[in-house]
Amino acid sequence: MSGGSARVVGDRYRLDGWLGRGGMGAVWQAHDTLLGRDVAVKEIYLPGADDGPVGADDPAIRRAMREAQAAARLRHPGIVTVHDVVVQDGRPWIVMELVGGGSLAGAIREHGLLTEHRCAAIGLQVLDALRAAHRDGVLHRDVKPANILLDGDRVVLTDFGIAALDDATALTTTGQMIGSPAYLAPERINGRPATAATDLWALGVTLYTAVTGRPPFHGTDTQSTLAAVLHGRPETPAHAGLLWPVVKGLLAKDPARRLTADQARPLLEAVVRAHAEESGRKRTRRAARRDRLRPDGPEPAPTVPAPPVTVAAPTAVRPPDGPTAAGAPTAVPDRGLPGRRPLIALIVVSALLAAGAIAREVWQYTGPAESAPPGPSTTTPSSAGSPSVKAVPAAFVGRWSGRASQPGGSVTSWKVTITFAEAAAVGEFESSTLNCTWSLTLADPAPTEREMHLLQEKTSWDPIGNCVTTADLTLRVDQRGRLEMRWQAIGDKSNQATAWLTRS
Repeated sequence: MSGGSARVVGDRYRLDGWLGRGGMGAVWQAHDTLLGRDVAVKEIYLPGADDGPVGADDPAIRRAMREAQAAARLRHPGIVTVHDVVVQDGRPWIVMELVGGGSLAGAIREHGLLTEHRCAAIGLQVLDALRAAHRDGVLHRDVKPANILLDGDRVVLTDFGIAALDDATALTTTGQMIGSPAYLAPERINGRPATAATDLWALGVTLYTAVTGRPPFHGTDTQSTLAAVLHGRPETPAHAGLLWPVVKGLLAKDPARRLTADQARPLLEAVVRAHAEESGRKRTRRAARRDRLRPDGPEPAPTVPAPPVTVAAPTAVRPPDGPTAAGAPTAVPDRGLPGRRPLIALIVVSALLAAGAIAREVWQYTGPAESAPPGPSTTTPSSAGSPSVKAVPAAFVGRWSGRASQPGGSVTSWKVTITFAEAAAVGEFESSTLNCTWSLTLADPAPTEREMHLLQEKTSWDPIGNCVTTADLTLRVDQRGRLEMRWQAIGDKSNQATAWLTRS
């Protein structure tokens, strides 16, 4: 761009800015001035051409056309749509749909690793895209996180630049190795032709990378990386859970023993379904816990009118001088507990009917009770001698999120979300990175407007044992409205984490 004017390609595509660039080209965000829509335009680099025009038979031109042809013949929501191919000044440009969001590679860089169920959901959509491509005779040959775009819940496979079409002339000589070394299948390194199984191997490497934050096979250079692919065995991931059997099956070095797409799909579906079922159970437990611990209590049951005689509270009765009658009944005030049944109501009525006799016995020992001041009573008998219900201060109410740093943990950085409802006495602590949830209960010392102490107790199923059972948590709201978190596992003072959270 120069002089304040945007560059226009093909007399209609105005280049507005870079979306990304790599060794083989750059992707621009552009605007189609003819149809009035935003698009993505891929610029193909031509090594050795010195930015000048090249002939139509140049491999770079043929490869660009191959990419456009490969994607254009496929109709699937998980595969990027190609709109046009433009050759300007002898250089190829591919015009594609503009997919919102970033790549899976960017998500891994940002979060360190993804949860087991998120990886399964992404893998399921990529697998469906590959199945559609394979049915139409197209092999992608470069499946990796950088070529997977995330647009909300939609997952899009892109960059068919080195795809192989079963009805087209090959662009590479027999045995020539193409693709990203860490994602190449062993049979491709050994010079065997690409098949659907090689794309599935790359999907397995991609899922392993997403759930651990690192590829299963890596070295200091290309040669050592290829050696690791041929001879190495990946470590069992600590956080893969139910996803690991799928990944392990996709990483079988013998393509004949590798999981097929039809075999892998129900396994990925099972991981997604298990998470959905567990999430449903968590929501049910959270709803029940909120109802049980609301400060105002559950909906009170209808009250039974009391007889005219009043009974003093147990703490206001002075014991007589001498032994009390064995087995004397004790009056229990109605606290409106949840789950009350008609039988309980009947017992309450019976107790109230006996209240007159009990009061007469009390009168004989203590005399008349001290008169209460005129006007309606503002306290209940049960409040005497017991602490009032504590609630989370207003400054903490809401949903807070951020990333925690835990130098001594098996995972040194993890996402955390803390939620407090208005006037609640409990909260929820969740980590999508660790796939665990905890309840938060107020602890001593009593909370202030800006600081409170809580007990954290695990509520989720954790078969791998990633998460501690209990921890002490201190939260403080600073003057800028940020939430400072100080976390320490109970029984292990060296296991600590800190975070700054913002209200979301």
